[in-house]
Amino acid sequence: MNSIKEFIKNIETGIEGTKSNGKINTSTVNLIETELGVKLPEVYKHFLHEFGSGKIGFIDFLGAKPNLDIYLKTPVNIIYVNKDLREGGLNNNLIVISDSGDQEYFVLDCSKNSTTYGSIYVWNPSLSDEPIGELEYISNDLLEFLRKALNEQL
Repeated sequence: MNSIKEFIKNIETGIEGTKSNGKINTSTVNLIETELGVKLPEVYKHFLHEFGSGKIGFIDFLGAKPNLDIYLKTPVNIIYVNKDLREGGLNNNLIVISDSGDQEYFVLDCSKNSTTYGSIYVWNPSLSDEPIGELEYISNDLLEFLRKALNEQL
């Protein structure tokens, strides 16, 4: 996935406020998949390998920090946040990758057998009478989401 690697290289030097908490290794990515019971899209795995977690422009991305307990209950820990939100109705095939700060979350569709696999949505758990909340389509994949977010300031 050279495109995600190139994109991250460009944003680290060209987007104000960008800060990675450090790349994470394959075993940590595998642990995230196991703990959350999903198969992450390849582009997102590459993002975790190259960026880990941190801030790109105004968007804080969940993930894991290198050499940090993956089970630590922190607001940037992708396992902790997703397990907590699943108790509140988040679908098991969706992974929260970022918190907008307005009770909305950017989620990644990990429904492997779905035509929407890898798509990004905004999930608002409080905008619907349904326990799962409301989803609004944003992009086909992570790279498109990042480009839109930085160009349009979602």
